[in-house]
Amino acid sequence: MGVSPCLSMVVLLLFLLVFAALGFEAYQIHKMQTELKQMRQDKPETEFNTAQKQIGRIEKVKFPQTLRWEPKAAQAFVSGGVTYRIEDGGLQVNESGLYHIYSRVELIFKECSPTSSFEHSVFLRRVGHTPPLTLMKAHRAGFCSEQLQHSWTAESYLSSALNLQKYDRVFVNVSRPSFLSHSHYGNFFGLYKV
Repeated sequence: MGVSPCLSMVVLLLFLLVFAALGFEAYQIHKMQTELKQMRQDKPETEFNTAQKQIGRIEKVKFPQTLRWEPKAAQAFVSGGVTYRIEDGGLQVNESGLYHIYSRVELIFKECSPTSSFEHSVFLRRVGHTPPLTLMKAHRAGFCSEQLQHSWTAESYLSSALNLQKYDRVFVNVSRPSFLSHSHYGNFFGLYKV
């Protein structure tokens, strides 16, 4: 047909280049599908971009002072190696390391008196360790005015950097859960790897 051997070689190389690019694309798509499948298995609950949880409700049956968090309300997020566990209201650590843990609660006392008080604590449950381990605790008292029978708002903020182990579950307790404010910005809880 009068085609030079050099031109035939160039056309052949172009075909090989196209097939190599298609093969590489197929490999990349397969790799992404495998990673996505693994991520879905590793992180069963809601996981987004920042480490904050908004308060939702109070656990009333097994642990009456342990707060439950609404994973889809307002700015309810977790990140990295942390998973929210709907069944018990805890944040589960999926990789050991140093974590910054924080929690804030806001309580409204409708009839506040000088003797009004509450406790706010952050604790964890660890596999193989039966009693919960207290990580942080605050006791607030004496925050009401001398005028009896007035409404009063009090808050507590706890924060610390602590070493956590894989599968540790972190929770928040408050001694007077019925006094919690319903503000999405008044109550939050979160942790992230440092």
